[in-house]
Amino acid sequence: MRKIIEWPGGVNLLTLVLFPLFLATGLTQNVAHVGGYGELHYNKPTRGVSREKSAGQLDFHRFIIYFGYQFNNWIRFNSEFELEHALIESGEATGEIALEQAYLELRYRPQLALRTGIVLIPVGLVNLYHEPPSFHGVERPNVEKYLIPSTWREAGLGLVGKIQSRLRYQAYLMSGLDPDGLSGKDGIRGARQKAFKSSTQDWALTARIDYQLNLFFSLGMATFFSTLEKPAEYGNELSGAKLFLNELHFQYHRVGWQLRGLLVFTRIFQSAKLNAFYSKLKEAESDLGEEQLGAYGEVARELVGFWNPESEQQLFIFGRYEFYDTHFHTRGFVPNPEYRRKEFTIGLTYLPAVNVVLKIDYQFLNTAGKKSWQQFNLGMGYNF
Repeated sequence: MRKIIEWPGGVNLLTLVLFPLFLATGLTQNVAHVGGYGELHYNKPTRGVSREKSAGQLDFHRFIIYFGYQFNNWIRFNSEFELEHALIESGEATGEIALEQAYLELRYRPQLALRTGIVLIPVGLVNLYHEPPSFHGVERPNVEKYLIPSTWREAGLGLVGKIQSRLRYQAYLMSGLDPDGLSGKDGIRGARQKAFKSSTQDWALTARIDYQLNLFFSLGMATFFSTLEKPAEYGNELSGAKLFLNELHFQYHRVGWQLRGLLVFTRIFQSAKLNAFYSKLKEAESDLGEEQLGAYGEVARELVGFWNPESEQQLFIFGRYEFYDTHFHTRGFVPNPEYRRKEFTIGLTYLPAVNVVLKIDYQFLNTAGKKSWQQFNLGMGYNF
């Protein structure tokens, strides 16, 4: 959540002048803020799929409400409550209600604050900033779905802050991944505990730094570590199993151009032990890869500024290339070519006003196997 205090009448010169006085006198206490975001998607597979799978689908994918409360000038509460896929049913097709964030922050000084509760894992570009107007494309990048499973959150506590004005950091101790959910196809996506009665058999450590080189260019890196051992009743069959995820990212925004990129690498130690254990436990072959690798690069150009530099409207044309492989390296079996994917997305992002977005794009979703396809997408989104 970015906005905590809602000023009467909006932010203006007077509030900017008086804000330091508000902090000094404690007048920011007992202030509540409500916000939210949402997005509607239309997805239509076009080529490379069977007839029964080619029908288009409309889905109000996400409806989110933010609630925040400022107790005083250094203690605040943030939360994010989500409904996915419009409704909850008892049948096969169900939505989801989830608490995606709920944490207290005690900011002792700009360089140091304590957070505790449900927090977002500080990895990747989209996981921290996933409101629809903040990224191009109807769907989030697939690298940040399978290798960095946004939205990714867990319960824990940690420290956040900034060193000088250009260097920011986050570091947390939290509940780790559940190895039951690991898979060759989806990587670690199914292993998220999501702060739902999370087992503390496996703990995780994560950290991130971001450096603002100048007004236009920023870069950063993040790491995530989790043990992958089961409770004692399973014996020591998974002793030493653990996961390391590391990523690098950058963003560049200047004179109508936007560029961003990300590289992520994951290694699972004792993957052969995990596969042997789950093949026996589930009586089905487990195909977890030892290493996963993914990257994407994206470039966007704003067009309205050519015609009317004073307009608040924006229209971007963009392209994004993604590569990701959840079987980048396997131990004891041949990698599945369907899990080696190369994808290209091209489209338009139209913002008629700040924080309102209409999107259209076309995707080429290719694998090294035989299950490649193409897809047309439309979307609308908002954030307030």
